[in-house]
Amino acid sequence: MMRHIRFLKNELEKLKKQLSAAQLQHSEIMAQYLEEELHMGEEDLRGSCRGRWRGERPSVDSS
Repeated sequence: MMRHIRFLKNELEKLKKQLSAAQLQHSEIMAQYLEEELHMGEEDLRGSCRGRWRGERPSVDSS
């Protein structure tokens, strides 16, 4: 009986470590996505401003 309890406790600790690692990885990936979104937004902003400075209209993709 005690052996089974120890096994379950060890299994629980292993799963907790896996969960922590997965949460950390998820947080890092989400931070990367957020950073990419910010850069894309900045590039879009710069592109639309350039078009207005040149007197161009924003293109609309009609596909």
